[in-house]
Amino acid sequence: MQKLMIKKNSDPKRKTKAITITQKTQDKESFTFVKKSFLYKVRKTSQISPKAEAPQIFIRKFFDTKRGVESFRLQVRGCFYINHNRMLLRVNFTHTLNIQILWKSKVFSPKKPVMLAD
Repeated sequence: MQKLMIKKNSDPKRKTKAITITQKTQDKESFTFVKKSFLYKVRKTSQISPKAEAPQIFIRKFFDTKRGVESFRLQVRGCFYINHNRMLLRVNFTHTLNIQILWKSKVFSPKKPVMLAD
């Protein structure tokens, strides 16, 4: 069984836009929750020649063997610049991927699949 939900939010006063995609999957061995979110904030900038900045990447992995839960979170934060109506705008973004797996059996995770020889 699989459920998918897409949610879009925008606030013109705060100049923000958010998109969230949530997916829930259930099979014989586990429940899986996946959440992807994309957040954008637009601001005016007065910099004449902005420097490109490398995005920041945050990764967190969590295992709880007593409850049978695996969690993974990936977050990327950064910015880029665009021209709109002769104005330079800075767009700050945050992209997040959350994955949570709840194992039904006492075996924490299934055995790794075997790779077939080419």
